[in-house]
Amino acid sequence: GTAHGYLVETQVGVWTAQVQMVGIPGVPLAAIEALARAQATCLAAGSCPAQAPPANLGDSATPVAAPESRTPSNAPRSCSVNDVSASTPIARTPQPLPGNEMDLQRLTNPSAPPNIVLINTDDLDARSIACITPEGRSGITHKLELLKRYGQKAVFFVDPMPALVWGVAAIEDIVGPILEGGQDVQLHCHTEWLAIAGSANPLPSKAVGLNIADFPFEEQCQLLDYARTTLIAAGAPDPVAFRAGNYGANDDTLRALAALGLSYDSSHCPALVGTSSCRIGLGSENRDPVGHMGILEVPIGAIGTIGGGLRHAQITALTLAEMLCAVRHARDGGRGSFTLVSHSFELINRRKLAVNHIVRRRFGGLIKTLATMRGVETGNYKDSPPVLCLTGGSAKPLPASALRTGQRLAEQFISNALYGAI
Repeated sequence: GTAHGYLVETQVGVWTAQVQMVGIPGVPLAAIEALARAQATCLAAGSCPAQAPPANLGDSATPVAAPESRTPSNAPRSCSVNDVSASTPIARTPQPLPGNEMDLQRLTNPSAPPNIVLINTDDLDARSIACITPEGRSGITHKLELLKRYGQKAVFFVDPMPALVWGVAAIEDIVGPILEGGQDVQLHCHTEWLAIAGSANPLPSKAVGLNIADFPFEEQCQLLDYARTTLIAAGAPDPVAFRAGNYGANDDTLRALAALGLSYDSSHCPALVGTSSCRIGLGSENRDPVGHMGILEVPIGAIGTIGGGLRHAQITALTLAEMLCAVRHARDGGRGSFTLVSHSFELINRRKLAVNHIVRRRFGGLIKTLATMRGVETGNYKDSPPVLCLTGGSAKPLPASALRTGQRLAEQFISNALYGAI
């Protein structure tokens, strides 16, 4: 007779992970996904020992790994290796998937809360980091106080490239307070600093460029290795995630990150495809975490706009109402994560050194509301990273609303009139 069941297959670097379950009716799809994830994990680690199926599935459920004939490259934590080129996807051992009990719950319980990742990317000067104004600090210190007050998590992507000019101590001054505040530090990189680094430029060619994608694969490897090493020297833990300055990454960037042992990138902004500096080979339809070039790409969140487009989920681009509606929409749609972007300098006008109370209220209101929102929790890459959904396509964005759009336009007009452009 006909045997009914599941066949789940996913690509893990140069391997294919496959889970077959035959003759077991009514198995929850989330449980199948959990088994497939376990296979992906052991394949990425390079070994899949025999393992018993979960007790709730019975003796007939057996995960089966089907590796391809190709042998994975054991790339060291440097890109200066043989047989590695810009056209070679490199599989490295990622963070364990699922990374902890919270991730496992999210896989096996469809009603588990989504992981809302707050990304704070910070440039380096006294005004944009501390955001010192006549009204007091309104930058990282202010954000850390809010996060602590409401018990929320955030990710701070710190750029170590200014150390080329000011030394590692300047980066220590940023990393220290973030770690003391219990928050996550990950890797960021603005290559514009190379133009004023002079002889300190770590590239033998002394090449310069506005974005990391402007450099060939091998030089990207060298730059990212320098940035990672400097960030660690400044006191940060070994980073696992990256976001390119100006979103200016490409597929070579992801290959380089994989070669250096990082697991996550968040440079793809679906709402800005074709208009930003990002050249990653993903489209506006890729709105959920997806495996790409040996890295788990975690896209920036987006909402729908009137006319069928997308608008990115950044604190200066959306009102508080729009951000909260987007989070609730992600929760109600069962999405595993939704990424919001904020920069510390966005809370002030850097030319006037004045607090932008509209943007500041957006951030404060967001943190306060997320702390009490049912079915939602904030996360980071250190404790509860976003996870890959092995089934289904990208979730639909929050639909456009004429009312919310009108409110945003009015609020942006008032903000620009009162505080001027950032």
